[in-house]
Amino acid sequence: MSDRDRMPVALLHGALRHSLGMQPSARALIRAGFDAKAFGYATRRHDLEGHAERLEAALREWLGDREVPMLGLLTHSMGGLVARALLARPSLVAWIPRQRLVMLAPPNRGAYLAARRRDSIWFRGLYGRSAAELQPERVARLPPPPPSCETLILVGGTGDARGYNPRIPG
Repeated sequence: MSDRDRMPVALLHGALRHSLGMQPSARALIRAGFDAKAFGYATRRHDLEGHAERLEAALREWLGDREVPMLGLLTHSMGGLVARALLARPSLVAWIPRQRLVMLAPPNRGAYLAARRRDSIWFRGLYGRSAAELQPERVARLPPPPPSCETLILVGGTGDARGYNPRIPG
């Protein structure tokens, strides 16, 4: 089976990460029969809509002129917000009529630590534009995935008040 016949899956990393971190998942998807590719975005430099615009252009370059009836998206953390911004683009939904989105630990209500650190010069310096993009009120303005998108959201916790990160309750 050629890549043209396999369902394409775009993988998106979390904030301050790199596409290389998604390579093991991309390789596993390729072994499972998908045409998978990890994409990067400059966390600090652009807003979510800017990331989505660049990602759509990269997808068009990757997929070329082939007919794509369904696109898969596998995201981690802030990559889920980039995917939501991508799916809000009418040009993408018109081009690829169906989508499947798997979000691993997305900050769909904003990032707790970003909200707590919103006034920190250190935080804003480290995260750049994303410091504002991860705020709860900003994330609330993103539309949910369109009806054409099957969505699975995976999150986890320890089941106690302590959680995995001592800075985040639960």
